[in-house]
Amino acid sequence: MNQQSNINHEIYTIDNVYEALVHSTIPGVFSLVPNQKFYVRSDQWRDCLQVILEKCSAAWILKDK
Repeated sequence: MNQQSNINHEIYTIDNVYEALVHSTIPGVFSLVPNQKFYVRSDQWRDCLQVILEKCSAAWILKDK
């Protein structure tokens, strides 16, 4: 049986998701902490992902086959 842990986690929003990131070796670019989970509001996950991608200078490039 799966039980939910009683540990309280900070749940990030579009307004503060950047706080889950750390500075990288490149000035002005952030990165995710490896192997560390963080939580975002379920109704804002796409917007939070966009902020993370922008702050980490990452982008998805879609190509037609």
